[in-house]
Amino acid sequence: SVVTLRHVTISGNTSSLTGTHQGGGLYATQTVVTLQNSIVFGNTGDGSASNCIFSGLPTASQSAALTPRLAHNIIGPGSTGGTTNQAHCTANADPSDPQLVAPSVHRQGNFFIPRAGSPAIDTIPNASCLSSVTTDQRGQPRPQPPGGSCDKGAIEHPGYVPPPPPSNDGGASGSSASGSSKERAVSLPTAMPRASTCLTLEGVWTDGIAQSTECQRVSGVAIGNEEIAASAVDAVDVWGWVLPNTQICFFASGGSFKFIDTGVIPRVVYDLLAYSQNGMSCATIDRAGILALLPGAAPPPLAASSAAAEQTQALSNCMVRTTALLNFRDGPGGEVIGALPYDVTLTAMEKSGGWFKVDYHGEQGWISADYVVPKGSCGG
Repeated sequence: SVVTLRHVTISGNTSSLTGTHQGGGLYATQTVVTLQNSIVFGNTGDGSASNCIFSGLPTASQSAALTPRLAHNIIGPGSTGGTTNQAHCTANADPSDPQLVAPSVHRQGNFFIPRAGSPAIDTIPNASCLSSVTTDQRGQPRPQPPGGSCDKGAIEHPGYVPPPPPSNDGGASGSSASGSSKERAVSLPTAMPRASTCLTLEGVWTDGIAQSTECQRVSGVAIGNEEIAASAVDAVDVWGWVLPNTQICFFASGGSFKFIDTGVIPRVVYDLLAYSQNGMSCATIDRAGILALLPGAAPPPLAASSAAAEQTQALSNCMVRTTALLNFRDGPGGEVIGALPYDVTLTAMEKSGGWFKVDYHGEQGWISADYVVPKGSCGG
């Protein structure tokens, strides 16, 4: 028999068989196997590692023809070795741990994702990417970026990054109407963080994302819902650590939104409120999933926040000292126009709800009142 496996991931399987032919991951007997650009790792048989077993090997001539077709694989322990004239699982294979993240951890679908820094990522030269395999298990383009190196296994992915521990703030790039949970920034890193892929999508604008939030444009079968795929104008898959109030905007003047929650099986589809902002069609999400833009009329403008609608109070003798690195906004709960340092004292000219309008080196903007210490006549 003949078996051909290209760009597959076999992991998390078990076998209760005892002896040398446990075959927890892949077991082939009297079979000519083509195994390329794949991962067979993290499988067990009778309680011990059992990833790839070839038993009753073909003849030497068959094996000689087979050898070049065992290439660019990651094969874990518990696999048959090799002789001088017979190909085995470990031929041309890397035994390194591919650092796979199980679906129960990443909650982005029923597949395994390599962690950032995995030896599976970008380790197949472009010439060996296999022209017949142009998408991964999810329907995402392979390789990514085009013309680059391919990933080993079923998934083409920049690498899963564990989400940061929950905190009371969303970082300096967050956007919040109330300001109480989004204004205090995390400590500045000692090195430049990796930029999120959500910041580089052409025709898409995002706000309120975390460093480990990832985005990729999807279409057709990759959307995972035939009805939505048939009518979608555009769609973005968002995964990783997705903060509440994550804003996704398409450079389109009209439309409605469907959101596919990819963290549950079967997937759940929601209608999301569409609104216009700066000529774009936008929606706000709070979890990983696929946001699809559908045809439709121009959505209404984003309603003014309750904080912005509150009466503004003029101040004449008020100073505020920042207790954290803060967002600097163009209005109460408005767009972020910069950031203010920790432990600086500023003149406050106005107050609106939970916001102060301050002057910072001649530039005026709004900061959250939750992370300042006021001094003087600073309103109620």
